[in-house]
Amino acid sequence: MTPTIASATVIATIVASGWLAGPSAASLLRRPDRHGRGFLEVSSWEEKEGCARLTNAGSHFTVDVEVGTPGQKFSVVADTGSNSLIVPSCLCVQAGKCSQATRCFVGHDRSSTFHLFLAKSTRKPFEELLTFGSGQIAGVIARDTVRVGNLSTTMNDGLLLMVDKALNFNTAFEGILGLGAPQP
Repeated sequence: MTPTIASATVIATIVASGWLAGPSAASLLRRPDRHGRGFLEVSSWEEKEGCARLTNAGSHFTVDVEVGTPGQKFSVVADTGSNSLIVPSCLCVQAGKCSQATRCFVGHDRSSTFHLFLAKSTRKPFEELLTFGSGQIAGVIARDTVRVGNLSTTMNDGLLLMVDKALNFNTAFEGILGLGAPQP
């Protein structure tokens, strides 16, 4: 049986803007040369700086990311329909709204680069409610360093720490990596 792109391991790359993009199947083995006159063959994904493997989980693909300094590792769902990185907050797990079986993020006292955005009037975190086809997630907006493969960037307002989860998701869930275009 010949493997298809759906059953093979594919690659995600960080692009110059700090956002992630999945290359097309045709670009997995070729990249433009530096003079723009042709293509260089790439014999393995490891030769491309900043690449990270996407793992086929059946109904979705996951990619490993690290959040914070030092990095806390999560295996998140690669989602082309959103544009934020969402990981479970340990507060969500402690409140019983997120699974005890998944890893959760600790910002204060664990990450030296962590910052939680608070409303000036209430001194409470800014919270967003996101709706997906499988349900909703509530998250608070934070800033921290995010690493995928060998590259890292500071997520200034695209990092959401999940504080409530109402998703119909039948497997382990450690968050979402939005691969969609940033919104203005």
